[in-house]
Amino acid sequence: MLSYKKTLRKIIEHAKQEYPKEACGILIKGNCRTSPKIYQMTNISEEPIKNYLLDPREQVLLFRELNFDENKILAIYHSHISSEPYPSSKDIELAYPNILYLIISLQDFNKPVIKGFKIHKGKIIENPTLPSTSEIHQ
Repeated sequence: MLSYKKTLRKIIEHAKQEYPKEACGILIKGNCRTSPKIYQMTNISEEPIKNYLLDPREQVLLFRELNFDENKILAIYHSHISSEPYPSSKDIELAYPNILYLIISLQDFNKPVIKGFKIHKGKIIENPTLPSTSEIHQ
């Protein structure tokens, strides 16, 4: 769990660096000896303060690197700058099935909150296995 806490801290830092735009990226599974790898992506949304859109060119390059094996994707993450860490209607609309989505809320910039969800056919299922925000910062 320690490597995941470190990874989650890095994702939160990325979200803070991109503020006031929504940050976004993809986590790739590590092996038994390595932490997940973070791929910070460019948010090309026309309204990056309200939502995110991963740059498709960066996605293609990453998927080529992964030999188009979507099973290597651990999660897609993004931030919400002024709302709770819960999928928006746009998040639901654009969701890939069976992918974990991590959402970082910067509603309270100094106390970010991160939660995980799977979204399938409009149904949202929260992932309760993430450590709490206070545990991440220990």
